[in-house]
Amino acid sequence: MAIAHPRKQLAEYLAEHCPKTWLIVPEQRTFDAVGKTTLVVKQHRVTRTSAAPIGIRTVEFTLTLVSRFKNIAAAEDDLDARLDELLQVLDAAGGIKWTTADKVAVTETYLGYDVEVEINTTKENL
Repeated sequence: MAIAHPRKQLAEYLAEHCPKTWLIVPEQRTFDAVGKTTLVVKQHRVTRTSAAPIGIRTVEFTLTLVSRFKNIAAAEDDLDARLDELLQVLDAAGGIKWTTADKVAVTETYLGYDVEVEINTTKENL
């Protein structure tokens, strides 16, 4: 049986461990409206892991956490809590390393955070 790609594995982990009220989007896409806290999984790079045996690779992702609120003050308060929840989920995971969380404008309407995440994997899982 084939092992799921790391992007799918990450999305499944997040769906299982993040609050059930969140929408986990397992692929990069744009959207016009956000009805609930949304987390978009975007894979953007695969590199050879330095100082590791051949075949070990680092897969890099950006997780975009989007507040459902259009009001800036409400979105800021919402993101304070949601980001902490997401980072706790990532910290509890074995093998998922987050490096930074940067505030971003998502479309012209919503605020969010881009959280940079790395997973080491083998070439068989790509």
